[in-house]
Amino acid sequence: MMLNKGNRESGYVLVSVLMIFLFLTLLSTLLMAKVLQSNKFVAVAENNIEEKVATENMINESTAWLEKEVQELNDSSVPRSSVVHEIKDTLNELKTKYPVKVTDHIISNDLSGSGNAVMNVTITASEGDTKYTTEYTISTLAEVFKYASVTPGNLTLNGASYIKGDLYVGEEFHSSNKGKFIKSSDDYSAETSYPTIEGTLTMPDAFKYTKENAQHTLDSITQEGIAPYFYKEVPQLVERDLDDEPFDVEQLITEAKSRFNNEFLDGDYDTKVLEIGGAITDQHIVKEGDTLYDTLEITSGSSVTIKGDLFINNDLIMKSGSELTVHGDIYVNNYADPCVVLPFIGQVCGDADDSDDEGLISRTELSGDLTVNSTLFINGAFEMKNLNLDGAVYSNGEVTISENITMEGNGSTVMTNDKATVEDLNTSSGGTLVLMTEGELKVQNNNSFQDNPREMNAFFYTNSDLEIYGVWSNMKINGGLYGKNITLNAVKGKVKGVKKEEGGGTFNLNDYDRYAYDGLFDEGFLDTIDFLDLFKDVVYVEKNQDNIDYTKSRLQIDYNEQMMLSPPKGIPMVNNISLKKIDERFE
Repeated sequence: MMLNKGNRESGYVLVSVLMIFLFLTLLSTLLMAKVLQSNKFVAVAENNIEEKVATENMINESTAWLEKEVQELNDSSVPRSSVVHEIKDTLNELKTKYPVKVTDHIISNDLSGSGNAVMNVTITASEGDTKYTTEYTISTLAEVFKYASVTPGNLTLNGASYIKGDLYVGEEFHSSNKGKFIKSSDDYSAETSYPTIEGTLTMPDAFKYTKENAQHTLDSITQEGIAPYFYKEVPQLVERDLDDEPFDVEQLITEAKSRFNNEFLDGDYDTKVLEIGGAITDQHIVKEGDTLYDTLEITSGSSVTIKGDLFINNDLIMKSGSELTVHGDIYVNNYADPCVVLPFIGQVCGDADDSDDEGLISRTELSGDLTVNSTLFINGAFEMKNLNLDGAVYSNGEVTISENITMEGNGSTVMTNDKATVEDLNTSSGGTLVLMTEGELKVQNNNSFQDNPREMNAFFYTNSDLEIYGVWSNMKINGGLYGKNITLNAVKGKVKGVKKEEGGGTFNLNDYDRYAYDGLFDEGFLDTIDFLDLFKDVVYVEKNQDNIDYTKSRLQIDYNEQMMLSPPKGIPMVNNISLKKIDERFE
């Protein structure tokens, strides 16, 4: 019996050993399979890395060569009319030098107007199953039109403006959590958040910020150091140079004026017919050839078509609902009679050549539909209001732009030697309005006291100071900015005025902070008494500004790349061809 029991135990041990051996064999097999699979994955990964490195190297070599060739074209001063042809030749040569696929698409080649050319170029390198593609824009547009904001001087952001795009600052950057809403003998400000920037910021000479009603300067400008003075999104600091010089707006306007025949400017009307008469009412007039008017006034429902150039000695007045189409250039002389009779004053005389004499100067009013195949030159001040514009406008006088301005096609450019004011503007339909001034430029009182922003497609450029208000104004600018110095003022959320017509209406005062300004009782105890609001100006700003999302900013700048890809009529060109990467990806 003891023998049988020992045999049975020996059998159990043998079976156990065999089971363990089988388990170890299976485990070894699984581990071997895993090792082989891992080796395969490693090999594939190594191949993918090698392919990516190879395609990146090929793209880097080919694009470096392309950049060199573009620079050589710039050094050789290629005529604007030959830019596209020269670039295409360069791209064909690129295909023969490097094993890459190159495709191009001409977006704009304005030979008759500004001379600007824009092309999209795609370069693809392949290795095995890996493709690496880069896309570039080749353009003759100035660098300033490729940023959300550019200033060779100081950029001051008072309050909660929201900017999407890259910023270039030549000197000082100022960040404040107070939004300025009016400027008189004193500055009035509302408590709000610091600004928000989604993009890059060139390293400024100095970074200044407002904290506890005092201005401070950072000892050293670092990514971590600037972070507390932005709301949520902090711009990435970069080192960047801007090669372009400011546009000489005065010279551009002089060149536009030189397009016109000397006989127009010299008053040689021997071979022309000078049209003298009152307003054109309920008529549809067509004139063949060059035409001269002493004054041209077109009322609502009337139209004038000029099949040639149009010269106007005094005023051009277009009422809303009128239409003017000119198959050529328009010159408005804005000649002022040296003596005029003013109501209750009598005869007043002055210098007819002095365009600054108030009351002595002719005026130009543009409303309705205006189409000019080439250039409109206005010698004095003018107003654009409720206008459908197709053409470039140049002026020696002050410009006021307001209400609905619609641009046909890609948009239009308006230039002035003087200053400009933009109020209650709406350009949400049509192309982009490019406004360029030699004098100061102010954008204010746009979409006042409204809860939802008004979008406008615009690029504002001035060789003087640019200031935009976004406290009781509420707008989103799809475009960009350039100014000698730039100041943006903004808060977030809802803003109400005292009076119903100012957006007052019915609202809960407990939800708003109250600010009095420029009133009879704007200081001290009397300022706190609500019924005295009848005697002063008060604005109400939604409370808890730091809890309001930055996308509710009442002044938003969203860089519009479409303007670069489809330049508006009359936008000035530069001497250099630029090459800018807009996308890169593995496929």
